[in-house]
Amino acid sequence: MTLCRIGVSRFAPAALTDQALERALHRRRRRWALGVCVLHRGRGMATRLALGPEYHPRHSEQTVLHQVVREHLATFLAEAEAAERSVPRFVVRAFEDLLACGDPRRGFLRCVCRGCGHELLVPFACHRRAPCPSCGGRRMAELALHLVDHVIPELPVRQWVLSLPFPLRYVLAYNSALCSLVLGIFVRTVFDWLRQTAHDELKLAATDSVHCGAITSIQRAGGAANLNLHYHSAVLDGVFVQTTPEAPPRFRALRGPTRAELLQVGWSVCQRVTELLQQRGVYLDGDPGEDELSQQEPLLAACAAGSLQNRQVLGPQAGQRVLALGRGSAAAEQAGGGAGHEDAERAASRHPAHGYDVHAGVRVPAHERKQLERLLRYLLHPALSHTRLALLPDGRVKLRLQRPWRDGTTHLVFGPVDFLARLTALIPPARPKPLRRGEGPPPRVHQVVAHGILAPRAKLRSQVAPRPREDGTPAAPPKQLALPTAAGAGAQKRAARGSPASRKRHYIPWAVLMKRSLELDPLECPSCGLQMRVVASVTSPAVIRELLAARGLGPEARVASPARAPPQLTLPFGCAPSATAG
Repeated sequence: MTLCRIGVSRFAPAALTDQALERALHRRRRRWALGVCVLHRGRGMATRLALGPEYHPRHSEQTVLHQVVREHLATFLAEAEAAERSVPRFVVRAFEDLLACGDPRRGFLRCVCRGCGHELLVPFACHRRAPCPSCGGRRMAELALHLVDHVIPELPVRQWVLSLPFPLRYVLAYNSALCSLVLGIFVRTVFDWLRQTAHDELKLAATDSVHCGAITSIQRAGGAANLNLHYHSAVLDGVFVQTTPEAPPRFRALRGPTRAELLQVGWSVCQRVTELLQQRGVYLDGDPGEDELSQQEPLLAACAAGSLQNRQVLGPQAGQRVLALGRGSAAAEQAGGGAGHEDAERAASRHPAHGYDVHAGVRVPAHERKQLERLLRYLLHPALSHTRLALLPDGRVKLRLQRPWRDGTTHLVFGPVDFLARLTALIPPARPKPLRRGEGPPPRVHQVVAHGILAPRAKLRSQVAPRPREDGTPAAPPKQLALPTAAGAGAQKRAARGSPASRKRHYIPWAVLMKRSLELDPLECPSCGLQMRVVASVTSPAVIRELLAARGLGPEARVASPARAPPQLTLPFGCAPSATAG
């Protein structure tokens, strides 16, 4: 018998027929039929209707990425040391945190149902941008909801994308200050086009009172998990105009750019970036021996260069191209090029602005908040997805491309150590000061930047952003999405008083985030349907061992396996291995 939610009743009478349930199932949305359970109470056989799909905590140790890092991280570090290329500490911490992500032996939240006493343990996450896809996806969903609810007004938004030439990607990969300056040039060029278009279409006397707004995400990865630094900007598809300095800004929508105008924007960015590089003494065709990154951090430089050229970095096959699978990939490998890494002449013929490609073909109409949220998710998506990885029988990693290349390549195959080197190039840098050998920058640089009228300290942002509540606090989720916790009453009182923490903090609890993003309630008890409460945050090792032992889980934490010895090609004393034994 198939059951679903009917109205607000928590229990169905025993006399409810199957036909009535089937009719109710067709009237309700399909998601309520995903989880089905029947509860028998006493002789009346009270039947409880399912309230939704049951939540199960993820098992990160079963993913391909976790297995590769756990089994081959020590080998990767050993081979890097053997090649006299030390791995920066921030890279090692990123991989170690990935192993600890979702491990209940490192701590968890304890949730208990107030009705039947059912318990749920939710392990802590690593909260890393890269290379953890799960934490990257959580950051993507949370930030997209925050931008929709608190930052971007209900106005049309257009996506502007700037792709950079390959040599510049290498230069900006670990130069945060220069990366920010190039981003500023791109945004100012787009704003200049918007102001000029507003001046021509709206017949404005001057553009001093014209304001633009944008949110930019600095994306570091491409569809092949390669180093592809580029910018995605969600730009308001119009301008705000003030008749007087005291008058409120009024929004005026504008037309989209033509192909010729996009080429002109690309050329303007190219000229301005070239002038910037000349002023700072940075040359894309300079002597490799004068590369500061290769001198201070040779491993980061080798990983970045190998990722850009689609070549292996460590091991006996270092310098060779990565194995490609798919129709036409073998011919492309023999020709020495691939669809994703073509020669300079063919690239220049299709990219007239010397590789500075500008696209602006995606537009979200006003008041389409769900569509805007999907666009922002695309702008903020993590570098890698678990569903695109597969482990071959021989231990190699097969990566499925986001879209096939022009020669038909659909997959790339990496050795486990080379795959870790590929991921190393995707871990973002941090502070703009020069690197110190062996340390490297910790990943703390902002990857999302607001510009113009949407900037945090813009004077007019409060007049155009989504309206806050009457008490001055940011717009909160609906009441039915509130997270039930033991300290919920105290938090509500602090929010009612308007404390600074309640006004500035936009953190979305994980349960509320899953409700809004996946339409799944993780705190709904699978036994009785009541709401579970977060009663404790368990971090004590003794308490962790006690609670896990009661559930049959061992106390061993996830750690990296020891390094594997390289294959033995020759026997000791110069004896060659024979084909027969004895």
